[in-house]
Amino acid sequence: MKKAAETKKILNAIIDIHNRPTLSDQGAGFVSLVAQCLPVPLVRLYSLDTTGTTYRLLAATGDGNYSDDSCHEIDVAHPNVKRLFRSGARQFQTNDSGGLFHSFLPTEFTNGSRELKRVLAVPLRVDRHNTGILIIADSRTSEFTQEEINTVTNISRRIVPGLEKSYLHERTADRERDVTVLHSCCSIISSSHDYPAVFEDFAIELGAIVDIDWASLMIIEEEVITVLASYSTTDTSWKPGESMLLEGTATESVKSTGTALMEPDLERESLFVGDVYHLNEGIRSVICAPICAGDGVIGSLIVGSRKPDAFCQRQVEFLTRLARQISFPIKSTRLYVKALQESNYDKLTGLFNRRSMDEHIAGEVNRHSRYGGVFTLILFDLDAMKHINDHFGHLAGDGILARTGKVIKEVIRNVDKAFRYGGDEFALILPNTVSNAAVQVSERVRKELTEQLIVDDMTVTASFGLASWPADGVEPDELIAAADGALYEAKNRGGNRSCSAHESRCRFFEANSTREST
Repeated sequence: MKKAAETKKILNAIIDIHNRPTLSDQGAGFVSLVAQCLPVPLVRLYSLDTTGTTYRLLAATGDGNYSDDSCHEIDVAHPNVKRLFRSGARQFQTNDSGGLFHSFLPTEFTNGSRELKRVLAVPLRVDRHNTGILIIADSRTSEFTQEEINTVTNISRRIVPGLEKSYLHERTADRERDVTVLHSCCSIISSSHDYPAVFEDFAIELGAIVDIDWASLMIIEEEVITVLASYSTTDTSWKPGESMLLEGTATESVKSTGTALMEPDLERESLFVGDVYHLNEGIRSVICAPICAGDGVIGSLIVGSRKPDAFCQRQVEFLTRLARQISFPIKSTRLYVKALQESNYDKLTGLFNRRSMDEHIAGEVNRHSRYGGVFTLILFDLDAMKHINDHFGHLAGDGILARTGKVIKEVIRNVDKAFRYGGDEFALILPNTVSNAAVQVSERVRKELTEQLIVDDMTVTASFGLASWPADGVEPDELIAAADGALYEAKNRGGNRSCSAHESRCRFFEANSTREST
Protein backbone atom coordinates (compact mmCIF):
# COMPACT_ATOMS: atom_id res chain seq x y z
CA MET A 1 0.00 0.00 0.00
CA LYS A 2 2.78 2.34 0.98
CA LYS A 3 4.73 1.45 -2.18
CA ALA A 4 1.66 2.10 -4.36
CA ALA A 5 1.26 5.53 -2.77
CA GLU A 6 4.91 6.33 -3.43
CA THR A 7 4.57 5.21 -7.05
CA LYS A 8 1.49 7.40 -7.51
CA LYS A 9 3.33 10.34 -5.99
CA ILE A 10 6.21 9.83 -8.42
CA LEU A 11 3.83 9.60 -11.39
CA ASN A 12 2.08 12.82 -10.36
CA ALA A 13 5.47 14.52 -10.07
CA ILE A 14 6.39 13.28 -13.57
CA ILE A 15 3.13 14.70 -14.96
CA ASP A 16 3.88 18.01 -13.28
CA ILE A 17 7.38 18.02 -14.83
CA HIS A 18 5.96 17.41 -18.31
CA ASN A 19 3.60 20.35 -17.87
CA ARG A 20 6.37 22.78 -17.05
CA PRO A 21 6.89 25.42 -19.78
CA THR A 22 10.64 25.37 -20.38
CA LEU A 23 13.46 22.87 -20.65
CA SER A 24 15.26 24.35 -17.65
CA ASP A 25 12.09 24.13 -15.53
CA GLN A 26 11.62 20.50 -16.52
CA GLY A 27 15.28 19.75 -15.78
CA ALA A 28 14.98 21.32 -12.33
CA GLY A 29 11.94 19.18 -11.59
CA PHE A 30 13.76 16.05 -12.80
CA VAL A 31 16.79 16.44 -10.51
CA SER A 32 14.60 17.42 -7.57
CA LEU A 33 12.48 14.29 -7.98
CA VAL A 34 15.52 12.01 -8.17
CA ALA A 35 17.07 13.65 -5.10
CA GLN A 36 13.88 13.08 -3.12
CA CYS A 37 13.40 9.46 -4.21
CA LEU A 38 16.84 8.11 -3.28
CA PRO A 39 17.51 10.45 -1.26
CA VAL A 40 20.92 11.98 -2.09
CA PRO A 41 22.48 15.44 -1.58
CA LEU A 42 23.62 15.93 -5.14
CA VAL A 43 21.95 15.35 -8.52
CA ARG A 44 23.20 17.02 -11.71
CA LEU A 45 21.61 16.88 -15.15
CA TYR A 46 23.73 17.54 -18.24
CA SER A 47 21.98 18.10 -21.57
CA LEU A 48 23.51 17.86 -25.03
CA ASP A 49 24.49 21.30 -26.33
CA THR A 50 23.11 22.41 -29.70
CA THR A 51 26.61 22.01 -31.15
CA GLY A 52 26.60 18.30 -30.32
CA THR A 53 30.10 18.52 -28.81
CA THR A 54 29.32 19.14 -25.14
CA TYR A 55 26.95 18.04 -22.41
CA ARG A 56 26.20 21.28 -20.58
CA LEU A 57 24.84 21.53 -17.04
CA LEU A 58 21.09 22.08 -17.31
CA ALA A 59 19.98 21.64 -13.71
CA ALA A 60 21.42 20.69 -10.33
CA THR A 61 20.25 20.20 -6.80
CA GLY A 62 22.34 20.19 -3.63
CA ASP A 63 22.25 20.79 0.10
CA GLY A 64 24.23 24.03 -0.10
CA ASN A 65 27.67 22.47 -0.25
CA TYR A 66 27.15 21.45 -3.85
CA SER A 67 25.13 24.31 -5.27
CA ASP A 68 27.96 26.11 -7.08
CA ASP A 69 31.19 24.89 -8.67
CA SER A 70 33.24 25.01 -11.84
CA CYS A 71 32.11 21.80 -13.56
CA HIS A 72 29.55 23.06 -16.07
CA GLU A 73 30.45 21.01 -19.14
CA ILE A 74 31.32 17.41 -20.03
CA ASP A 75 33.09 16.69 -23.31
CA VAL A 76 31.13 14.33 -25.57
CA ALA A 77 34.36 12.89 -26.95
CA HIS A 78 35.86 12.00 -23.54
CA PRO A 79 36.69 8.24 -23.42
CA ASN A 80 34.89 7.81 -20.08
CA VAL A 81 31.76 9.41 -21.53
CA LYS A 82 31.84 7.09 -24.54
CA ARG A 83 32.34 4.14 -22.22
CA LEU A 84 29.35 5.20 -20.14
CA PHE A 85 27.00 5.19 -23.12
CA ARG A 86 28.29 1.78 -24.18
CA SER A 87 27.91 0.17 -20.75
CA GLY A 88 24.78 1.87 -19.38
CA ALA A 89 24.31 3.15 -15.81
CA ARG A 90 27.57 2.90 -13.92
CA GLN A 91 28.58 3.51 -10.33
CA PHE A 92 32.05 4.09 -8.94
CA GLN A 93 33.91 5.44 -5.94
CA THR A 94 35.70 8.79 -5.82
CA ASN A 95 39.05 7.04 -5.44
CA ASP A 96 38.65 4.89 -8.55
CA SER A 97 41.82 4.36 -10.53
CA GLY A 98 40.24 5.11 -13.90
CA GLY A 99 39.59 8.75 -13.15
CA LEU A 100 35.85 8.37 -13.73
CA PHE A 101 34.90 10.67 -10.88
CA HIS A 102 36.87 13.61 -12.23
CA SER A 103 35.31 13.13 -15.66
CA PHE A 104 31.93 14.07 -14.21
CA LEU A 105 32.46 16.12 -11.02
CA PRO A 106 35.04 18.71 -9.89
CA THR A 107 38.00 17.76 -7.71
CA GLU A 108 36.79 19.92 -4.80
CA PHE A 109 34.04 17.35 -4.16
CA THR A 110 36.61 14.81 -2.92
CA ASN A 111 37.59 16.41 0.37
CA GLY A 112 36.42 18.49 3.34
CA SER A 113 32.77 19.14 4.06
CA ARG A 114 31.91 18.56 0.39
CA GLU A 115 33.48 15.11 0.23
CA LEU A 116 31.58 12.59 -1.88
CA LYS A 117 32.34 8.88 -1.88
CA ARG A 118 30.07 7.18 -4.38
CA VAL A 119 28.73 8.30 -7.73
CA LEU A 120 26.10 6.93 -10.07
CA ALA A 121 26.33 8.06 -13.70
CA VAL A 122 23.26 7.38 -15.87
CA PRO A 123 23.37 7.88 -19.65
CA LEU A 124 20.17 9.37 -21.07
CA ARG A 125 18.90 8.30 -24.50
CA VAL A 126 15.88 8.73 -26.73
CA ASP A 127 15.59 6.27 -29.64
CA ARG A 128 19.32 5.44 -29.40
CA HIS A 129 20.13 9.13 -29.55
CA ASN A 130 22.36 10.26 -26.69
CA THR A 131 20.71 13.28 -25.08
CA GLY A 132 22.34 13.77 -21.68
CA ILE A 133 23.92 12.44 -18.51
CA LEU A 134 22.49 12.25 -14.99
CA ILE A 135 25.00 12.32 -12.13
CA ILE A 136 24.00 11.25 -8.62
CA ALA A 137 26.36 11.31 -5.63
CA ASP A 138 26.53 11.20 -1.86
CA SER A 139 29.00 10.55 0.97
CA ARG A 140 28.05 6.94 1.73
CA THR A 141 30.63 4.23 1.09
CA SER A 142 28.19 1.46 0.17
CA GLU A 143 27.19 0.91 -3.44
CA PHE A 144 23.87 2.05 -4.84
CA THR A 145 21.38 -0.81 -4.64
CA GLN A 146 19.84 -2.30 -7.72
CA GLU A 147 16.47 -0.98 -6.54
CA GLU A 148 17.86 2.55 -6.38
CA ILE A 149 19.35 2.20 -9.85
CA ASN A 150 16.03 0.86 -11.19
CA THR A 151 14.16 3.79 -9.60
CA VAL A 152 16.41 6.30 -11.33
CA THR A 153 16.26 4.40 -14.63
CA ASN A 154 12.45 4.20 -14.59
CA ILE A 155 12.06 7.91 -13.77
CA SER A 156 14.51 8.78 -16.54
CA ARG A 157 12.63 6.67 -19.12
CA ARG A 158 9.42 8.56 -18.37
CA ILE A 159 10.90 12.06 -18.28
CA VAL A 160 13.72 12.14 -20.85
CA PRO A 161 11.51 11.88 -24.01
CA GLY A 162 9.65 15.00 -22.83
CA LEU A 163 12.95 16.73 -22.20
CA GLU A 164 14.06 15.81 -25.72
CA LYS A 165 10.91 17.35 -27.23
CA SER A 166 11.44 20.53 -25.26
CA TYR A 167 15.10 20.51 -26.26
CA LEU A 168 14.23 20.25 -29.97
CA HIS A 169 11.57 22.95 -29.65
CA GLU A 170 13.95 25.35 -27.88
CA ARG A 171 16.75 24.58 -30.34
CA THR A 172 14.46 25.53 -33.23
CA ALA A 173 13.45 28.70 -31.41
CA ASP A 174 17.12 29.46 -30.68
CA ARG A 175 18.04 29.13 -34.34
CA GLU A 176 15.22 31.43 -35.41
CA ARG A 177 16.29 33.95 -32.78
CA ASP A 178 19.91 33.63 -33.91
CA VAL A 179 18.95 34.54 -37.47
CA THR A 180 16.88 37.52 -36.30
CA VAL A 181 19.60 38.88 -34.00
CA LEU A 182 22.32 38.26 -36.61
CA HIS A 183 20.39 40.26 -39.19
CA SER A 184 19.62 43.05 -36.72
CA CYS A 185 23.24 43.37 -35.51
CA CYS A 186 24.53 43.49 -39.08
CA SER A 187 21.98 46.18 -39.95
CA ILE A 188 23.07 48.30 -36.98
CA ILE A 189 26.77 48.04 -37.87
CA SER A 190 26.04 48.83 -41.52
CA SER A 191 23.90 51.84 -40.65
CA SER A 192 26.76 54.23 -39.81
CA HIS A 193 30.50 54.79 -40.11
CA ASP A 194 30.36 56.17 -36.57
CA TYR A 195 30.68 52.84 -34.76
CA PRO A 196 31.05 54.33 -31.25
CA ALA A 197 27.63 55.95 -31.71
CA VAL A 198 25.81 52.75 -32.75
CA PHE A 199 27.77 50.10 -30.86
CA GLU A 200 25.63 50.31 -27.73
CA ASP A 201 22.56 49.39 -29.80
CA PHE A 202 24.59 46.59 -31.37
CA ALA A 203 25.63 45.20 -27.97
CA ILE A 204 22.13 45.44 -26.50
CA GLU A 205 20.72 43.55 -29.48
CA LEU A 206 23.46 40.95 -29.15
CA GLY A 207 22.48 40.55 -25.50
CA ALA A 208 19.48 38.50 -26.64
CA ILE A 209 21.93 35.70 -27.47
CA VAL A 210 24.94 36.31 -25.23
CA ASP A 211 25.19 37.56 -21.65
CA ILE A 212 27.09 40.84 -22.18
CA ASP A 213 28.52 43.22 -19.60
CA TRP A 214 31.32 44.42 -21.86
CA ALA A 215 32.08 44.31 -25.59
CA SER A 216 34.46 45.87 -28.09
CA LEU A 217 35.45 45.94 -31.73
CA MET A 218 39.23 45.81 -32.09
CA ILE A 219 41.10 46.71 -35.28
CA ILE A 220 44.61 45.47 -36.10
CA GLU A 221 47.01 48.12 -37.37
CA GLU A 222 50.37 46.46 -38.00
CA GLU A 223 51.66 45.54 -34.51
CA VAL A 224 49.02 47.53 -32.62
CA ILE A 225 45.33 46.92 -31.90
CA THR A 226 42.97 49.87 -31.54
CA VAL A 227 39.51 50.02 -29.99
CA LEU A 228 37.11 50.88 -32.80
CA ALA A 229 34.05 50.84 -30.53
CA SER A 230 33.23 49.65 -27.02
CA TYR A 231 30.29 49.00 -24.70
CA SER A 232 30.16 48.43 -20.96
CA THR A 233 27.45 48.31 -18.31
CA THR A 234 29.88 50.25 -16.07
CA ASP A 235 32.73 52.67 -16.68
CA THR A 236 35.60 51.16 -18.67
CA SER A 237 39.10 52.20 -19.72
CA TRP A 238 38.61 50.56 -23.13
CA LYS A 239 37.61 53.69 -25.05
CA PRO A 240 37.43 54.16 -28.84
CA GLY A 241 40.86 55.17 -30.10
CA GLU A 242 42.75 53.47 -27.26
CA SER A 243 45.64 51.33 -28.51
CA MET A 244 47.83 48.55 -27.16
CA LEU A 245 50.47 46.26 -28.61
CA LEU A 246 49.06 43.28 -30.49
CA GLU A 247 51.58 40.86 -29.02
CA GLY A 248 50.23 38.65 -26.26
CA THR A 249 46.57 39.59 -26.77
CA ALA A 250 43.56 37.40 -27.51
CA THR A 251 43.26 39.25 -30.82
CA GLU A 252 46.76 38.10 -31.77
CA SER A 253 45.74 34.52 -30.98
CA VAL A 254 42.62 34.57 -33.18
CA LYS A 255 44.62 36.34 -35.90
CA SER A 256 47.07 33.44 -35.85
CA THR A 257 44.49 30.63 -35.75
CA GLY A 258 41.61 32.22 -37.62
CA THR A 259 39.19 30.72 -35.07
CA ALA A 260 37.34 32.11 -32.07
CA LEU A 261 38.42 31.38 -28.51
CA MET A 262 36.65 31.30 -25.17
CA GLU A 263 38.08 31.94 -21.69
CA PRO A 264 35.52 30.44 -19.27
CA ASP A 265 36.83 32.04 -16.07
CA LEU A 266 39.68 34.55 -15.97
CA GLU A 267 40.15 34.01 -12.24
CA ARG A 268 40.83 30.32 -12.80
CA GLU A 269 43.04 30.88 -15.84
CA SER A 270 44.19 34.04 -17.62
CA LEU A 271 45.99 33.56 -20.93
CA PHE A 272 46.42 37.03 -22.44
CA VAL A 273 47.79 40.43 -21.49
CA GLY A 274 44.37 42.08 -21.68
CA ASP A 275 42.90 39.70 -19.09
CA VAL A 276 44.27 41.66 -16.15
CA TYR A 277 42.34 44.72 -17.36
CA HIS A 278 39.18 42.64 -17.72
CA LEU A 279 39.56 41.28 -14.19
CA ASN A 280 40.09 44.77 -12.81
CA GLU A 281 36.74 45.74 -14.31
CA GLY A 282 34.99 42.63 -12.98
CA ILE A 283 34.87 40.62 -16.20
CA ARG A 284 35.14 36.85 -15.63
CA SER A 285 34.26 35.20 -18.98
CA VAL A 286 35.42 36.27 -22.45
CA ILE A 287 34.84 35.26 -26.07
CA CYS A 288 37.10 36.66 -28.81
CA ALA A 289 36.06 36.07 -32.44
CA PRO A 290 38.18 37.03 -35.49
CA ILE A 291 36.92 39.61 -37.98
CA CYS A 292 38.13 38.28 -41.33
CA ALA A 293 38.45 40.11 -44.62
CA GLY A 294 39.67 38.17 -47.63
CA ASP A 295 42.42 35.81 -46.50
CA GLY A 296 43.38 37.77 -43.40
CA VAL A 297 42.13 38.79 -39.98
CA ILE A 298 41.67 42.56 -39.63
CA GLY A 299 40.38 42.67 -36.07
CA SER A 300 38.24 40.99 -33.45
CA LEU A 301 34.85 41.11 -31.78
CA ILE A 302 35.24 40.56 -28.03
CA VAL A 303 32.46 40.13 -25.48
CA GLY A 304 32.73 39.70 -21.73
CA SER A 305 30.49 38.76 -18.82
CA ARG A 306 30.84 39.33 -15.10
CA LYS A 307 29.70 35.75 -14.57
CA PRO A 308 32.16 32.83 -14.68
CA ASP A 309 31.38 30.12 -17.26
CA ALA A 310 28.83 32.45 -18.83
CA PHE A 311 29.24 31.21 -22.40
CA CYS A 312 28.76 27.96 -24.29
CA GLN A 313 30.01 26.63 -27.59
CA ARG A 314 26.79 27.61 -29.38
CA GLN A 315 27.44 31.24 -28.48
CA VAL A 316 31.05 30.97 -29.65
CA GLU A 317 29.79 29.72 -33.02
CA PHE A 318 27.18 32.48 -33.20
CA LEU A 319 29.80 35.19 -32.54
CA THR A 320 32.03 33.59 -35.17
CA ARG A 321 29.23 33.93 -37.73
CA LEU A 322 28.44 37.46 -36.61
CA ALA A 323 32.08 38.56 -36.82
CA ARG A 324 32.24 37.13 -40.33
CA GLN A 325 29.07 38.99 -41.36
CA ILE A 326 30.18 42.39 -40.07
CA SER A 327 33.63 42.13 -41.65
CA PHE A 328 32.50 43.71 -44.95
CA PRO A 329 31.03 46.94 -43.50
CA ILE A 330 33.99 47.23 -41.13
CA LYS A 331 36.45 46.83 -44.00
CA SER A 332 34.54 49.46 -45.99
CA THR A 333 34.58 51.81 -43.02
CA ARG A 334 38.31 51.28 -42.58
CA LEU A 335 38.86 52.42 -46.17
CA TYR A 336 36.70 55.47 -45.51
CA VAL A 337 38.52 56.24 -42.28
CA LYS A 338 41.87 55.73 -44.00
CA ALA A 339 40.94 58.34 -46.61
CA LEU A 340 39.82 60.65 -43.81
CA GLN A 341 43.03 60.08 -41.88
CA GLU A 342 45.16 60.90 -44.91
CA SER A 343 43.94 64.47 -44.58
CA ASN A 344 45.65 64.47 -41.18
CA TYR A 345 49.04 63.39 -42.53
CA ASP A 346 51.96 65.31 -43.92
CA LYS A 347 52.74 63.72 -47.29
CA LEU A 348 56.42 64.65 -47.35
CA THR A 349 57.37 63.06 -44.01
CA GLY A 350 54.56 60.52 -43.59
CA LEU A 351 53.91 61.94 -40.10
CA PHE A 352 50.73 63.45 -38.66
CA ASN A 353 50.26 67.16 -39.43
CA ARG A 354 49.74 70.15 -37.12
CA ARG A 355 45.95 69.87 -37.07
CA SER A 356 46.19 66.24 -36.04
CA MET A 357 48.71 67.16 -33.35
CA ASP A 358 46.29 69.59 -31.72
CA GLU A 359 43.60 66.89 -31.67
CA HIS A 360 45.96 64.26 -30.23
CA ILE A 361 47.23 66.52 -27.45
CA ALA A 362 43.67 67.44 -26.46
CA GLY A 363 42.76 63.74 -26.49
CA GLU A 364 45.73 62.80 -24.30
CA VAL A 365 44.92 65.56 -21.83
CA ASN A 366 41.30 64.40 -21.58
CA ARG A 367 42.27 60.73 -21.22
CA HIS A 368 44.95 61.28 -18.59
CA SER A 369 42.74 63.75 -16.70
CA ARG A 370 40.16 61.01 -16.37
CA TYR A 371 42.31 57.94 -15.78
CA GLY A 372 45.50 59.39 -14.34
CA GLY A 373 49.12 58.91 -15.39
CA VAL A 374 51.49 61.19 -17.26
CA PHE A 375 52.58 61.80 -20.84
CA THR A 376 55.33 63.87 -22.43
CA LEU A 377 55.32 66.24 -25.40
CA ILE A 378 58.59 66.72 -27.32
CA LEU A 379 59.10 69.58 -29.79
CA PHE A 380 62.26 69.69 -31.91
CA ASP A 381 63.57 71.34 -35.02
CA LEU A 382 66.55 70.90 -37.31
CA ASP A 383 69.35 73.31 -36.48
CA ALA A 384 70.51 74.33 -39.97
CA MET A 385 67.63 73.97 -42.42
CA LYS A 386 67.89 77.55 -43.67
CA HIS A 387 71.55 76.97 -44.48
CA ILE A 388 70.73 73.75 -46.33
CA ASN A 389 67.94 75.35 -48.36
CA ASP A 390 70.12 78.35 -49.22
CA HIS A 391 73.23 76.36 -50.19
CA PHE A 392 71.91 73.03 -51.50
CA GLY A 393 68.41 73.96 -52.66
CA HIS A 394 64.90 73.16 -51.44
CA LEU A 395 64.93 69.74 -53.11
CA ALA A 396 67.80 68.72 -50.81
CA GLY A 397 65.92 70.29 -47.89
CA ASP A 398 62.82 68.23 -48.71
CA GLY A 399 64.99 65.10 -48.77
CA ILE A 400 66.26 65.92 -45.25
CA LEU A 401 62.69 66.40 -43.99
CA ALA A 402 61.55 63.11 -45.55
CA ARG A 403 64.47 61.23 -43.99
CA THR A 404 63.71 62.88 -40.64
CA GLY A 405 60.20 61.40 -40.73
CA LYS A 406 61.62 57.98 -41.55
CA VAL A 407 64.14 58.11 -38.70
CA ILE A 408 61.49 59.13 -36.18
CA LYS A 409 59.20 56.24 -37.14
CA GLU A 410 62.08 53.78 -36.83
CA VAL A 411 63.05 54.94 -33.33
CA ILE A 412 59.78 55.57 -31.46
CA ARG A 413 57.33 52.97 -30.13
CA ASN A 414 54.14 52.00 -31.94
CA VAL A 415 52.04 53.68 -29.24
CA ASP A 416 53.93 56.98 -29.64
CA LYS A 417 52.71 59.62 -32.11
CA ALA A 418 54.93 61.75 -34.36
CA PHE A 419 53.99 65.00 -36.13
CA ARG A 420 55.42 67.54 -38.52
CA TYR A 421 54.69 70.67 -36.52
CA GLY A 422 55.53 73.05 -39.36
CA GLY A 423 58.51 73.76 -41.64
CA ASP A 424 61.46 71.98 -40.03
CA GLU A 425 59.70 71.62 -36.68
CA PHE A 426 58.51 68.24 -35.39
CA ALA A 427 56.64 66.92 -32.35
CA LEU A 428 56.33 63.64 -30.47
CA ILE A 429 53.66 62.56 -27.98
CA LEU A 430 54.80 59.79 -25.66
CA PRO A 431 51.84 58.28 -23.70
CA ASN A 432 52.49 56.99 -20.17
CA THR A 433 56.05 58.33 -20.25
CA VAL A 434 57.67 60.43 -17.51
CA SER A 435 60.16 63.19 -18.25
CA ASN A 436 63.32 61.18 -17.52
CA ALA A 437 62.26 58.37 -19.84
CA ALA A 438 61.23 60.90 -22.50
CA VAL A 439 64.73 62.46 -22.42
CA GLN A 440 66.14 59.05 -23.31
CA VAL A 441 63.78 58.88 -26.29
CA SER A 442 64.69 62.37 -27.47
CA GLU A 443 68.39 61.56 -27.18
CA ARG A 444 67.96 58.38 -29.22
CA VAL A 445 66.17 60.34 -31.93
CA ARG A 446 68.75 63.13 -31.81
CA LYS A 447 71.72 60.76 -32.14
CA GLU A 448 70.04 58.78 -34.91
CA LEU A 449 69.33 62.00 -36.85
CA THR A 450 72.94 63.10 -36.45
CA GLU A 451 74.14 59.81 -37.92
CA GLN A 452 71.71 59.70 -40.83
CA LEU A 453 71.14 63.34 -41.87
CA ILE A 454 74.23 64.28 -43.87
CA VAL A 455 74.38 66.64 -46.88
CA ASP A 456 77.75 66.47 -48.63
CA ASP A 457 80.07 66.67 -45.62
CA MET A 458 77.61 68.58 -43.46
CA THR A 459 75.93 66.82 -40.51
CA VAL A 460 72.42 68.03 -39.73
CA THR A 461 71.65 68.26 -36.02
CA ALA A 462 68.45 68.89 -34.05
CA SER A 463 67.45 70.58 -30.78
CA PHE A 464 64.74 69.17 -28.48
CA GLY A 465 62.39 70.67 -25.88
CA LEU A 466 60.36 68.44 -23.54
CA ALA A 467 57.31 69.13 -21.37
CA SER A 468 55.39 66.59 -19.26
CA TRP A 469 51.71 66.62 -18.36
CA PRO A 470 50.59 67.73 -15.81
CA ALA A 471 53.81 69.00 -14.18
CA ASP A 472 54.68 71.45 -16.99
CA GLY A 473 51.19 72.35 -18.13
CA VAL A 474 47.62 71.19 -17.62
CA GLU A 475 45.95 72.63 -20.73
CA PRO A 476 47.19 71.79 -24.25
CA ASP A 477 48.37 75.34 -25.01
CA GLU A 478 50.25 75.47 -21.67
CA LEU A 479 52.02 72.22 -22.47
CA ILE A 480 52.97 73.35 -25.98
CA ALA A 481 54.26 76.65 -24.61
CA ALA A 482 56.37 74.84 -22.01
CA ALA A 483 57.88 72.51 -24.62
CA ASP A 484 58.51 75.44 -26.94
CA GLY A 485 60.28 77.31 -24.13
CA ALA A 486 62.48 74.27 -23.48
CA LEU A 487 63.29 74.04 -27.20
CA TYR A 488 64.26 77.74 -27.20
CA GLU A 489 66.57 77.07 -24.24
CA ALA A 490 68.18 74.14 -26.08
CA LYS A 491 68.84 76.47 -29.04
CA ASN A 492 70.32 79.11 -26.72
CA ARG A 493 72.73 76.54 -25.33
CA GLY A 494 74.15 75.89 -28.78
CA GLY A 495 71.65 73.42 -30.23
CA ASN A 496 72.10 69.69 -30.86
CA ARG A 497 70.81 68.85 -27.38
CA SER A 498 67.68 68.03 -25.34
CA CYS A 499 66.27 70.35 -22.69
CA SER A 500 63.28 69.76 -20.40
CA ALA A 501 60.80 72.44 -19.37
CA HIS A 502 62.08 72.10 -15.81
CA GLU A 503 65.62 72.95 -16.95
CA SER A 504 64.25 75.86 -18.98
CA ARG A 505 62.48 77.31 -15.94
CA CYS A 506 65.60 76.93 -13.81
CA ARG A 507 67.63 78.73 -16.47
CA PHE A 508 65.04 81.50 -16.58
CA PHE A 509 65.15 81.93 -12.79
CA GLU A 510 68.95 81.98 -12.87
CA ALA A 511 68.94 84.72 -15.51
CA ASN A 512 66.44 86.81 -13.55
CA SER A 513 68.43 86.42 -10.36
CA THR A 514 71.60 87.56 -12.14
CA ARG A 515 69.89 90.68 -13.49
CA GLU A 516 68.39 91.56 -10.11
CA SER A 517 71.75 91.22 -8.32
CA THR A 518 73.42 93.58 -10.75
